[in-house]
Amino acid sequence: MNTVQSTGHATVRNKKDSQFEIESSKLHGRRISLYDIKSGRYEWNTQNGSWINRYEYVFINAEGGLTALQITRDGGFRFEVLMNNATFRQLNVDSYDVSPDRNFVLLYASNGNTQRYNRSYYIYDLAASNVFSLSAKESDTTAPQLQHVLWAPVASNGSGMGVGGEKAMSGQSSHSSSAGSAGSSGAGSSPSLGTASSQGIAYVHQGDIYYKPRVQYDLICRITTSGRDGPVLNGVPDWLYSNVLELKGPSLLFSPDGQYLSFLSFNLSGVQEYQYLWYGDGQQYPKIHSLRYPKVHAANPNVTVYVVHLGVLKYIFPKPVHVPAYIRSTDSYVGGLSWLSPTELSVTYASRNQSVAHVLLCRAPTFSCVEIFQEKAVANSWVLIGETPLFIRRPTALENYAADAPQQPPAGSAPTTTTTTAAPPPPPTPPPPAMPRHLYMLKRLNVRDGSHGYYRHLVLVLLGTKRTITLTMGQFEVTEIVGYDERRGLVYFMAAPYHKPGQRHLYKIPLGLEQLASMAGGGGGTGSSAGSSEPHQPETGRPGHNASDVLLLRPFGSAVPYCVTCGRGPTDGSDGADGSDPKRPNNCLFNRVSFNDDYTYFVQECLGPESPSTYLVEAGTERKVRVLNDGNELREQLVQLAKPQIMTFSVQIKYDFNAQVKLFLPPGVKEDDDLQLPLILHIEAGPERQLVSEEYSVDWNWYLSSHQSYIIAQIDARGSGFQGESLKTQIRGRVGIEVEDQLAVLMYLRDNLKLVDPNRICVYGKGYGGYIAMQMLATDANQVLKCVAAISPIVSFRYFNSFFTERYVLQQDDTERSLIESDLSTKVANLASKNFLLIHSTADCVVHEQHAALLTRSLVNRGIIFRHQMYVDEDHEYRSVSEHLYHTIETYIEENFGNDNQDWTSAFFLSKT
Repeated sequence: MNTVQSTGHATVRNKKDSQFEIESSKLHGRRISLYDIKSGRYEWNTQNGSWINRYEYVFINAEGGLTALQITRDGGFRFEVLMNNATFRQLNVDSYDVSPDRNFVLLYASNGNTQRYNRSYYIYDLAASNVFSLSAKESDTTAPQLQHVLWAPVASNGSGMGVGGEKAMSGQSSHSSSAGSAGSSGAGSSPSLGTASSQGIAYVHQGDIYYKPRVQYDLICRITTSGRDGPVLNGVPDWLYSNVLELKGPSLLFSPDGQYLSFLSFNLSGVQEYQYLWYGDGQQYPKIHSLRYPKVHAANPNVTVYVVHLGVLKYIFPKPVHVPAYIRSTDSYVGGLSWLSPTELSVTYASRNQSVAHVLLCRAPTFSCVEIFQEKAVANSWVLIGETPLFIRRPTALENYAADAPQQPPAGSAPTTTTTTAAPPPPPTPPPPAMPRHLYMLKRLNVRDGSHGYYRHLVLVLLGTKRTITLTMGQFEVTEIVGYDERRGLVYFMAAPYHKPGQRHLYKIPLGLEQLASMAGGGGGTGSSAGSSEPHQPETGRPGHNASDVLLLRPFGSAVPYCVTCGRGPTDGSDGADGSDPKRPNNCLFNRVSFNDDYTYFVQECLGPESPSTYLVEAGTERKVRVLNDGNELREQLVQLAKPQIMTFSVQIKYDFNAQVKLFLPPGVKEDDDLQLPLILHIEAGPERQLVSEEYSVDWNWYLSSHQSYIIAQIDARGSGFQGESLKTQIRGRVGIEVEDQLAVLMYLRDNLKLVDPNRICVYGKGYGGYIAMQMLATDANQVLKCVAAISPIVSFRYFNSFFTERYVLQQDDTERSLIESDLSTKVANLASKNFLLIHSTADCVVHEQHAALLTRSLVNRGIIFRHQMYVDEDHEYRSVSEHLYHTIETYIEENFGNDNQDWTSAFFLSKT
């Protein structure tokens, strides 16, 4: 039987056996317009800032210029304007990046180009207050489109360490919230603008990598040559690695001291091309555009990791890292690129079926790699691929394995030539080095909580013995490893709390490496142990890590995680927003944080559910010491609106799982009002994603609820993320199983919520959401749905990308059967006499026009009449035609719902415009 339990916030209102929590809402005000949504007037501009050193945080100020917040030695604060908004406006700058030496600012200008990896870049000299372009040619001022740009680190005074200092030696990962920050300028002081700078920069142009040892000079060193004339991309990802969230990660990365540059090289020669027509504006014949797009049972990109030593510019020769043969011989995904130290590189290889991941450690000068950890998927799950582990080394441990880097030129010597000579033959590959005894790794791994199943938790791996120690446990999910405070011995991480998967909070837990010292020698740990530091050999049968091997161990007494942003533990069941703590506002239930290098301060972005705000927080006291953006300007604008009321709750579905539900009620409507309103179900999130969260968002659903007085529903059911592996992995091999859940919840709302008109329920979805919407219509035996609008729906996973299809759709024992059973075009007979709108675009590179073509042909062959809308030369985002798209769907829904809402809404709103 379906039951309802409250998972929301704010005022609690009881009704029979269910409990709804409804946010307070202004009863009278201006209804939000479609122009408001399209213009982004009520969107929150996320804090576009970063730490450039230990005591300096730069961000875009209210006037659109660049400001530095500096923390002084006495704990005070001062602001310095680095750039006014004139340059940003003249170049139409999207973003920026301050150089590690603080002398330059890299400016990103898209000039209307929506592609992330094709933008023009400019350098702003802070001392001279002038701008120059970045190009692959010397003395070129045209600012050509570049695919990727990365500042080189600058070595700290006398330390020999590069940018990042402590974090670099601790194995700074992509999850560290101040990634890319520069070295400290001295405790409590702000660095002054330098004079003679040797700030270097690397960038990618037409698939090849270039390096400028001094950004303000003309000398350019070309590192690769394979990209321009062939299907190879160096230092920049292909379509698959740039569009699949799980594969996103660094593809170009300097070592902490800037002496080495590592990069991924994507060979696409085996990947087949998808071709589509580009009609253009006024051209007589359409052009044919092509995209290398990997699909199921076809070749994926072949990815190789390269390292180049930059110490002697005359001898710049990229060389591949030496991967163990048993890994190299298999079809793999590559990710998790990170430097542990100036001479140690880590990378992760995962099998194509995503059942096993190998974490490798590669050391200079030969960069021979040894497997230091292996993760195996549990039950029906999969491994993490692109996520970078966090490495920690005991600061008191003196390792004796340091590799000798190639000889560097004398300090201060200026390079004069880029001429290269033939590289000598490579030496024989040496045996892999022994594993250091005092090296640890933090990683998110699956940990079982009895009958509740597996959850992703924080696990410490003692790499010297391959033993694992569980640091967190329970029915909540660790979503991100933020970093490690070496001085205080604290690990910071983000998590979705128990029974509140829509929230995100910052937690900390003591690590206690001193107590681990005795365990590193072989005793005291639990879990998997390979018993050797040699490379894993499959034929030996030695186990890698399996989540069932990770047992709870509390070697540090009763240490439990503490919530920094909510003042609770992750399993307390309270979010601190119930009025018990008046100091915690109701806009800090969904957080994002960014720490400085030594974890003494962090920037906290409170991102919802109410109007966001941003603060500077002292980590030791958890005190908000500075308001960076109070959000009052946006808050005052929202007060003038008649806002939807938000209800969040859970509904029990099949197998005792709980679906998370969010409802948008029209302003002023009460759940026991004696009227019935249309309901629209919005389906957007794909597998492992989340639609029902506490993150602030003003989107088209606001417009439909406020302006049109519709009830909007969003449902996270089986297959969604952040509620444990059992719920998430229900989808594997049974893609579309959430169709059953979506219909079940809709029927529950129809039968139990008085406001819902049972005869006026529609669904709209995009991409995978469009696929689910059409499957719901095809299987709607109870006639719940009045209409469906499907935007760029997936039709056949045979035509979709390989990563998604092989992860979620394929059944291991019968792949062909799973492709046929999941094909929407085979179910068109059930769409006869059904009401739906099909929308697609001709230049969609995510869900190709091929899907719509397959579906329309099947419908025509069956003689089914349907409504079809096509947008020419538009991609998956429909940016330039968004207003027309919204009007098309709105008109279609109005035709099906009628105008029965107009009488009461006209009398209700004081202002309609």
